[in-house]
Parts: sequence; structure tokens; C-alpha cells
Amino acid sequence: MTVTLSSAVPAQILTQLKSVTQQWADTLKSIEQLMDDGSSSRVVKHQSIASTYQLWNARFSSITAEDRAKMLAEIITMQRKPLLTIVMPTYKTPKKFLEAAIQSVMEQIYPYWELCIADDASGEPTKSLLTALAAGDDRIKVKFRPKNGHISEATNTALGMAKGDYICFMDHDDLLTPDALFQVAREINRTNPDIIYSDEDKIDGRNVAVEPHFKPDFNYTLLLSYNYICHLLVIRTAVVQKAGKFKTQYNGSQDHEYLLRCCEIVDRRKIAHIPLILYHWRAHEDSTATSIGTKNYALEAGVKAIEDHLARTGKAGTVSIGKGNAYRVSWALPPVLPKVSVIIPTRDGAGILAVCLLGLLTKTEYSNIEIIVVDNGSEEKETFDLFAQMKAYPNVRILRYDVPFNYSRICNYGAREATGELLLMLNNDIEVLQEHWLAEMVGQVLQPDVGAVGARLLYPDGRIQHAGVILGIGGVAGHAHKFLDPEEYGYMNRINVVHDLSACTAACLLIRRELFEAVGGFNEEHLGVAFNDVDLCLKLLSAGHRIVYTPFATLRHHESVSRGAENTPAKIFRSRREVSYMVSTWSHLLDRDPYYSCNLTLEHEDFRIDLARGASRVTLAVY
Repeated sequence: MTVTLSSAVPAQILTQLKSVTQQWADTLKSIEQLMDDGSSSRVVKHQSIASTYQLWNARFSSITAEDRAKMLAEIITMQRKPLLTIVMPTYKTPKKFLEAAIQSVMEQIYPYWELCIADDASGEPTKSLLTALAAGDDRIKVKFRPKNGHISEATNTALGMAKGDYICFMDHDDLLTPDALFQVAREINRTNPDIIYSDEDKIDGRNVAVEPHFKPDFNYTLLLSYNYICHLLVIRTAVVQKAGKFKTQYNGSQDHEYLLRCCEIVDRRKIAHIPLILYHWRAHEDSTATSIGTKNYALEAGVKAIEDHLARTGKAGTVSIGKGNAYRVSWALPPVLPKVSVIIPTRDGAGILAVCLLGLLTKTEYSNIEIIVVDNGSEEKETFDLFAQMKAYPNVRILRYDVPFNYSRICNYGAREATGELLLMLNNDIEVLQEHWLAEMVGQVLQPDVGAVGARLLYPDGRIQHAGVILGIGGVAGHAHKFLDPEEYGYMNRINVVHDLSACTAACLLIRRELFEAVGGFNEEHLGVAFNDVDLCLKLLSAGHRIVYTPFATLRHHESVSRGAENTPAKIFRSRREVSYMVSTWSHLLDRDPYYSCNLTLEHEDFRIDLARGASRVTLAVY
């Protein structure tokens, strides 16, 4: 690496070089230690210098002797030192995996734990191994089931031995990081949660950590799409007792079903996410960590689990299996469809506006709509000819609104003139591609606690333009998975599943009218052009409402056809002023989007790992 004084950021480059050099030294040291002790439970995190995750792991996941000392000192001062019960069902586990799993528990920095193992009639040699391990540590309890009952029954047996304040669920061939229980105890002292979960990764056949899953904070809609919480899962014992036992009819998706049941009991504000890798999920030939397709019955059980959850919570919808073996809930619409007022700000651009209007009028199956075109200074004959043609449609209104361009003011004016229960903010350069898109969005926005719903938008060349908004990217916000092919999966299949986000673009945004009015609509004073949609969504989010992205409403967006680029001095000044307002108003969320991960980049929109950004295991500060 060559560094010159003329470089824009020489100090940053030198710091990076120093960091990488130290990582090389740490790698050699860790390999030397592995060769010395031959430990099979140790996860190799530095095997490939070329791997971005290995480099990230070396910086943010390694626990030094100094880190360990700080953690031990914090344990001493903890006001609460909860007893944590790890429940582990076992069945014919390969000896090396079972030994490594139990060893990872015994090596925990936090000492106040018990391990309750229920062996599901494995027989020898598992019985001898477990007996010997239990004899060596009185915190390990083992019960041998006389008859195989499969995973749910074995888990129930293990739960029957639990004496702890919280229950930690662990598979028989996986590994905990040394600080896993410390981080859980710290979170209990910090927020007193009912449910706790962490980030996780996988360990391959070489015992190398791969495929990290950096998760959002609690995301109910994503949980309906797949069990993103998975491991490490910790639940307050009182909640476990109230939820009851695991049920055998959901074997294969028993964890997902149990989570949904617990979420029906607890206040969702009491569900805590620790943004650290605390759990290594072993990926081998028959593991669902490798592919859920290895256990097709798990998918069927998952469908049943979600269906039963909907029935218990009084929600009407059908469940199907979608792309990437994720689930899709199709919400039932009420017998009388609520009126949707489609608000379209425009100025000339008759050609693209005609495409938008004809899509609404002839390609959209949802019947109860009114279309309000707010004309802001059109001058071209073709535009007025189009307006004249629209008079043939009784549900189309053209409203002239001659004010200096201010997107927020124009949309607010359209909202005041609307008569619908739902407001759809729609750009004039949106092209309808599917008949069911609006019905899908209405079904989502009518769900409890949902404030707004955004669609998946494509560029004219077919690539993704919008799949939700991520806060903090580029300083304020960016579009998730921008420029990806819609046939790709994106990060953890998020392109293809319905999930909660902090914001979506108002190029196509459906909002409950009463909520739009309650939060004051779009911000006319400070955000006349940009970020008004992000600001609106954050006001809804702060008022306790969820923002939902659905890929099952996909439209084409001919972005900025009618208004042009931001390339004049006045526009640049206005843009900087709007950025300043967003940063000063929403910095607490821009710095830490709850539906993103503090371990992922803020420079790009593709969810990549950033070697310079991650949460500290000692302080939880984000660097």
C-alpha cells in the first residue's frame, strides 16, 4: 500500500494499514495456539485473510485478556446476577460436536448458569459421554429419555429440569461464544427484557466462522416471513411457563412456532436484540443451517405454525411458501373495500403521466379508488389534452395548484381534497405492472399498528430502484438493494419477503388517512423536496406505528422524469439545508436504524460488511 501526503485521507489509510497488519499478527498467534492445544471447540476466525468476514471478525469478535478482565469486573458489579439455564436436547450427536458444544458452555465468562440436557434415547456412546461430563461439573444436569420423542418432547424434558431465571435454547452441535451469557446477563440488567436474541453465524466443516447474520431489532413482519431470530434465543422463565410446552406437530419449525406464541404474550417493547455474534450454528450435510430444503417437513410445519398464530390473534390471511422457502401471508380484505385516494403531483410530462393513469384505471384490480392529480404549473398542450380525456372517468379529478414547487405542500393539498380512508402517494412516473399490487398494499396497511406500506420499485431496465429505505446510508438514507436484479435474494432474502423498515419512499406509499393527519402530514417548511417521505415515516414510527415493505406490489419507476436533476446552485443549497434538518432532527435514528444492523455498511446500499464499522463486545459502542 502506497500512501502519499496528497491523499485525501492519509491518516485513515494508515490506520487501516495498521489494523490489517495487527490482524495478520493475531492470525499467526491464533493458529499457533490452536496447534498447541488442539481444541476442537475453538472456532477459527482468521483462516482466510482474503475473507472480509474473517477480517471483520478479527477486529470486532476477538476477546482479549483485557476484554475478559473488564467483563469479569462488570459481572462483579452487576445489580442482578440471573441464573441462566441452557436447555439442550440431544440425539445421537457426533461425539466431537457434542463435546465442543458442552465445552463452549463450560468456557463461559459468566459463571451463573446451568446446562440441562435431555438425551432423546441416543444410547451409547452418547450416554457415557454425558454421564462423564455431568460428573465433572454440578451445573450440568442430564436426563436420559427411555423412548425417542423427537425434538419437541426432548426440549420439554430439558425445560422440566430448569431452575434459572431465563431459558437459553441451544442445539446439541452448535457453539456459544465465550461471552454469550455475559452479554445476555448485561442486557437483563440494562433493559429487563422478556425475550432476548443475538446475531449469529455458521461454522463450516473446517471449523471456520462463515455467513454472519446481522439482524434487525424486533421485526414482527419479518418473523412472519421466516424465523430470522433463530439463535441465540433467550426467554424469561415466567414467559416460558405461560407459553407452555413445545408441540410435536410443529417439529422442524418448533422454535418458530414457539416464538410466535411467546410474542402473543409479551409486550414487543420487551424484546431485546443484542447486535453481537453470540452463537455459531454448525452447518453440516443434514443441518437446516445448510439449507432448509434438507427438511421439507419443516416448511410444512412452519406454514401450520403461522396459520395457527393468525387464528389465535384473530387475523384473517392465507399462508404460502414463496421464494427462498420464505413464507408469505396474504391478508384477507374486508367485504367493503376502503376507498383509496391516489394523490399524484405532476407538471407536464403527459406521456409518462398517461402511462401512470391508464395503469390505475385499466390494470389495477382494486375497484374503490379515486385519483387526484395535483397539477403544479403544467404548460404543455399535450398535458391539457390528457386532462380533458380524463374527464371521461368519474373517479379522476384534476386540481390546479399553482405554488412554487414544494412536494410536501402539493401532497398535503391533495390529501386535504381527498375523500378516501387511505391515501396513496404516487409519483407521476410510476408504471403499473401487476393487477393485484394495490390490493396487496391495502391488505398490509390495514393490519394492527401499521402506519404506511411501501412497494418494490424497478428502474426501466428492470433493476431494483427501491426495496425499502435504510437510515444513515450516505448521511441520511438510501434505498435497500438498489441496482440489484429482482431475481436475486439480496441480504437474507429480504428483497423477496415482507418486512418492517424505518421508512419507504413516497414514490408509492400507502398511508392511513387518520395517521397522516395525526402526525401533521409532510413537512412543508423544512423538507419541500427531499427526505419528506423519510421524515413522515419516522414520525409514524415514533408514534408507535410500523412501516412495511412488500415485494408483492412491484411497479416500474421512471425516476425524476418530470423534475430533472439536482444540479443548480439553488437546488444544491436547498438539498444541503434539508440534509441538515434531517440530521439535527433524527440523528438518534440515523446513527442506529433499528431495522438495519450497526455491523453493516453506511456507505453502500447492498448490506455489505464494513471493516471499519461494528459493535464493541466490551462497551457495545459502534465504531
